[in-house]
Amino acid sequence: MVGPFRTEVLAPLRLTLRSKQFLGGAEPSYADYAVFSVFQWAYTTSAFELVESDDPVAAWRERMFDLYAGLARNPGTRAA
Repeated sequence: MVGPFRTEVLAPLRLTLRSKQFLGGAEPSYADYAVFSVFQWAYTTSAFELVESDDPVAAWRERMFDLYAGLARNPGTRAA
């Protein structure tokens, strides 16, 4: 089941991430961290998937999770 972000709300983000690794280009910038914080909040409070695996936002989110040796993947406790 996929959440409300399958709508066009994320269209600008998807468009940008089709041609760039991060919102900041080749490396993450403040914009990446600011947007990722919303996804991280959802990740830590719910098991509900916000985007489908084939979405460019999902690939970007995985790259963000991989930063800093994957620190964001294990935030302590995650909702089941």
